[in-house]
Amino acid sequence: MPGRTDRDPLVVFVCGTARCGSTILGSALNQVDGWFTAGELCHLWDRGLDPSKHCACTELVQECEVWSDVIAHGLDDSTSLPTGDHRTADIQTWGRTPQQIIEWQHRLDDAWFLRDRHRSDLMAYGEVLTDVYRTIGERTGASVIVDTSKHVSDAAALLEYQGHDTNVRLLHFVRDSRAVVHSAAKRPYSGRPTRSGARVAARVSAGWLRVNLAASLLSRNWPEGRSMVMRYEEFAASPQSAIDQIYTWATGDLNPPAVVSDDGTLVFAANHSVSGGHARSGTENVQIRPDTKWLTGLSKSERLATTVLTAPALLAYGYPLRP
Repeated sequence: MPGRTDRDPLVVFVCGTARCGSTILGSALNQVDGWFTAGELCHLWDRGLDPSKHCACTELVQECEVWSDVIAHGLDDSTSLPTGDHRTADIQTWGRTPQQIIEWQHRLDDAWFLRDRHRSDLMAYGEVLTDVYRTIGERTGASVIVDTSKHVSDAAALLEYQGHDTNVRLLHFVRDSRAVVHSAAKRPYSGRPTRSGARVAARVSAGWLRVNLAASLLSRNWPEGRSMVMRYEEFAASPQSAIDQIYTWATGDLNPPAVVSDDGTLVFAANHSVSGGHARSGTENVQIRPDTKWLTGLSKSERLATTVLTAPALLAYGYPLRP
């Protein structure tokens, strides 16, 4: 099989929506010996090449001891993929194509012909990701790479390229849709205006529904035993237990290491997450605990719109409609 080699590291790919809590999950998994959290690797070829963007280690991405090496290797002329000045543009195009295919698949009852039509792009992008994982493993010595990109399309490209002997473990990380809406509306990223109201709640809910349904569909096509679903709320309530579960599922090792204290305190260590939420660049200890601010922070119209639109999926993932 051309998709990967025996020297490739194991990959835990986190699928989910924005604001699902993947950044803090990735930070926790980064504390496991031999594990390396790459962050949102899907942004390596745009934000990573922006000369003003910083790695979580506080160095500019292009000057970081890890990413400067990875980028240099990724742009090396020895690879079989397109090289030179157009390489980055090609990679960004390949990154968009799988996303479009996933969206088309969910708008149509049967869209696998689109997958066949764009198979060369999927294969090319899957090869890019596999090569980057391999390079990260070589440069860091990590045996497990955690990719919190969350894009279902990236995972689909990996499966297309590597096939059913894939070394990628698919972790579908779900957070209550109402918590996601509250996070998006009340805690916008720096420089963006606060967004709220039923219309915004409906738009965010639609995105939440689309992404999670796509992740669930992809999970069904993933090799048996190599995908799992975890709720953010379970992780936040008992982080060490959640890490134990992920570690054993991914590696088969029944003796997971302790990285979070009994009170949920996470001790931050060196972190080279290339992109993600603000929590990735923290240096102080963080106490992981359930975020219930949305219970009082959402307006009645926001809560109603979100609950109605996402009710079937909420129930499917084990969330009560009236918490």
